[in-house]
Amino acid sequence: MYVVIGPVLNREGRYGFDSWRSPLGMVRSYAYRRIEDAYYARNVEIKFRRCEMEVHAAVCETVEEFTRKISDPEALLTA
Repeated sequence: MYVVIGPVLNREGRYGFDSWRSPLGMVRSYAYRRIEDAYYARNVEIKFRRCEMEVHAAVCETVEEFTRKISDPEALLTA
């Protein structure tokens, strides 16, 4: 399974991040009031995914990088 975790974004006054998972597609996180909470949740997601066996996780710091990774299957293999 492949997982791509995107950056924290501001959406209508709340903060969250997107992730893409090979069997599910795009998944949005909970919308947090505080940016610190969104970063904490993202870091937990990153640590959890890196500990799972048979999961290839890529962490993106920009929207452009996230878009490129989910649109190009070859990029996932180099994550």
